[in-house]
Amino acid sequence: MKIERLITGVSKWMRIVFLITGVVNMIGALFFVPQFWFGRALLGLPVDVYPMYLWIIAWWIFLFGMAYFYLALTNKSERLFVYIGAFGKLSFGLLLIASWLNREASIWSVLAALTDITLAGIFLFWLYQTRHRA
Repeated sequence: MKIERLITGVSKWMRIVFLITGVVNMIGALFFVPQFWFGRALLGLPVDVYPMYLWIIAWWIFLFGMAYFYLALTNKSERLFVYIGAFGKLSFGLLLIASWLNREASIWSVLAALTDITLAGIFLFWLYQTRHRA
């Protein structure tokens, strides 16, 4: 049992990061719910979008958030999922910054982008730090 925990367990600080990321994703999912148009307007994102596309994005963000909660609460280290999460957060953050640079999004979107890019950096740091345990 103790050896298994050493192999599969996640450090306390990373479990906290997973919990924070779960909360961030839950809030982020709300921004893509079609009825929450004012959240997208605040970020300077398109508000007049076909609802089905918004629901797909909202549900994926929500499901990723639930997965982060799962990792935190079960003390699991699913490295492939963390890689996918890191690159998803990095790409979304960079897309938001690119949209802002093209004057297609507000400065508030940069704050959201920096949150995702920071979390991606923490994920990649953790993956690098734990690479020998995998």
